[in-house]
Amino acid sequence: MICFHYPRLCFQLSSVIGSLGPSVVFGYKGILLIFGIFLAYETQNVRLKQVNNSRFVGMSIYNVEKERHQRNLNENTQLQKQVAEMKDRVREPNHKLREEENLHTCNLITTSKED
Repeated sequence: MICFHYPRLCFQLSSVIGSLGPSVVFGYKGILLIFGIFLAYETQNVRLKQVNNSRFVGMSIYNVEKERHQRNLNENTQLQKQVAEMKDRVREPNHKLREEENLHTCNLITTSKED
């Protein structure tokens, strides 16, 4: 329905051709759907090695993922070892630095008490 903002000027456009277009499209899609259902029914019992290789594809994907997971676990343990080594390297200088800071603050406290 097309309505204009002018008073009393409202009319509806319709024709046989306007309703024929969607009917043709829906009819075509219905035929394709029925053909697809027919093909699915006819090929449900086909046992060809080339067609039914989904099990092999699934196993291949599983094996690749398993190898990748194992590789990631190995890399994770190596990184954890590297982090532990870095923490050990940093621990000693940090300890010395804290001792020097404590000694410095103790010296400041003793010098301020002497004044």
